[in-house]
Amino acid sequence: MDLAKVEKLARRPPVFTSGTNQMWSDPHISRFMLEAHLDPDWEAASRRQETISASIKWLLGEIIPPPPARILDLGCGPGLYSLPLAHAGYEVLGVDISSRSINYAREQAQGKNLQLEYRELDYRGLDFNNYFDLVLLIYCDLGALVNSDRDLVLGKIYQALRPGGLFVFDVFTPKRRGKEAEGKSWEVARESFWSPLPHLVLSETFFYPEEDTFLDQHLVIEEKGGIKTFRIWDHVYTRETLNLLMERTGFAGWEFFRDITGKAFSPDSETVVVVAKK
Repeated sequence: MDLAKVEKLARRPPVFTSGTNQMWSDPHISRFMLEAHLDPDWEAASRRQETISASIKWLLGEIIPPPPARILDLGCGPGLYSLPLAHAGYEVLGVDISSRSINYAREQAQGKNLQLEYRELDYRGLDFNNYFDLVLLIYCDLGALVNSDRDLVLGKIYQALRPGGLFVFDVFTPKRRGKEAEGKSWEVARESFWSPLPHLVLSETFFYPEEDTFLDQHLVIEEKGGIKTFRIWDHVYTRETLNLLMERTGFAGWEFFRDITGKAFSPDSETVVVVAKK
């Protein structure tokens, strides 16, 4: 083990510095991520099934225009929103960067004669013009994007929407966790979420107050291998910072809700949902 290298990697990195590895493309971790998506009682990669069902009921009842509207589901995972929306009569495109999740979603949709398509694609690769009536980005994925990627993706979403189209997304608020969330831990395992090989994991959370951003950093040091660095960014937002973001992107108007089931916003909420209109 190169302790000098470990010590260097374990330092607090400059804000929005990328890691060496990504969870959604790691062959081992992506298997556990898919299992987490599909567990109806575990709020990890996706929300619990009861919350997803309530979300779809709210979207269908109060937000989405009636069919034949076109929906873009970004970060669709294994299709937990895309498939029910397609069953409701909508033309749906699900996009995700995880090949494992996309392959599972395609299998579930096969033979159902739905207007449903899945693409393995990075959000930054979106290229649509005035096509969709609704774009979804659910489970606080926007906050995981570094600012430059966030602004790029928001511009592409705005471009993809038809005039009057809606963008529905959620983010975490500062109520989710405070500066006291900073800390470190470690674990040794023969096999775990992080690696199928014997390994040591050094985990630490950093807070960057100037960016309202947390970093969960995990150094995975394998017994017979290199060092993998996973950096998970979590930018938290207030209504004030969201107002500035929506104005800068060009949206004509927007509403705030407490969560993705449409509850009224309250200052103590850990999430805020935005329904923005082009």
